Amino acid sequence: MKDLLVDLEKKAWGLLVGKMNPFKSNKLGGVIACPWLNWRKADATPGIIQGIFIMQDWYCSSNSTDSLKKSQEESLEYNVNYIREACKVNDATIYNLYNHKKWKPLIWDNKKTWLVTNAVWGLRTCDNPTGQLPVNLHKTAFQVWSQLVAKFAIMDDFKVMFAGAWSADPEERKCGQPLGSFLESWRKWAGKGIGKNVEVSNLCFKDVKGKAFFCSHPATWKRKSKYKVCHCDECRLLD
Repeated sequence: MKDLLVDLEKKAWGLLVGKMNPFKSNKLGGVIACPWLNWRKADATPGIIQGIFIMQDWYCSSNSTDSLKKSQEESLEYNVNYIREACKVNDATIYNLYNHKKWKPLIWDNKKTWLVTNAVWGLRTCDNPTGQLPVNLHKTAFQVWSQLVAKFAIMDDFKVMFAGAWSADPEERKCGQPLGSFLESWRKWAGKGIGKNVEVSNLCFKDVKGKAFFCSHPATWKRKSKYKVCHCDECRLLD
């Protein structure tokens, strides 16, 4: 996990720096990274990864005028600790995942059989403070997150939960579809009209196993509800 993350962060830096702001790190200086994966690197536990929960990006209130808050939100170590102390935070995304009877044990409890990641690593620039990130940015970031998925998707019962509208058009959000085919569709889409600086033709997903699932972003889940985020037959296994 640690070596894979180092390689992917180097790749992310080359692809996304200038498009996303780097986190500040006490050890690394600036880094285009994902706090969720750095949390798991720090709290590494043995066992097989059975799934990955993917959201669009790490939210940071970049317009904050509070210099201390801004400094904390830009710190990789601060955000890693924020995830680790999920029971104490009031962030809607972390609160709803941590208080979900199914997702909490998969993500936080001792076995930690699921990883969580963002599709686009780093912090938003002031050009895109809220909402869905630009299409070309997603096409570029695909080269990073797809390789994380491909590394772990080696079993037929592997699952990836794509959270939020960024991952596919509504008609394509069909839970239980083959993960490899879904990634291949992404590869073909990402290879269209993005310029010579983005290379996706060398990505291959023929050996990827498992299935793709879709849900709304955790920040939109209603508190004190039954947390049903999808009602299809396949997702009833996850709720």
